[in-house]
Amino acid sequence: MDITQYTTALEQFRTTLYQSFANRADTLLELVDALCSYPQAESVVAYSLAPVFRRSYSTLSKALAALDLAELTLAQLLQPY
Repeated sequence: MDITQYTTALEQFRTTLYQSFANRADTLLELVDALCSYPQAESVVAYSLAPVFRRSYSTLSKALAALDLAELTLAQLLQPY
């Protein structure tokens, strides 16, 4: 795989992940970005302060409260990869 194929695969994964969130998808995808880019964070509050997370902690809290893990099937999401 060359870099273009990796980039395309990552874009497809992010699109699929975004579409799997029923509510507050923008906030949750920014949380995923924070999880990937800010490994030294030790709490949800710290992730909300990550440079890639542009929203407030209260927005993050609401997004996590609205997240239905039963609907989010990570195994199906990751299966193609």
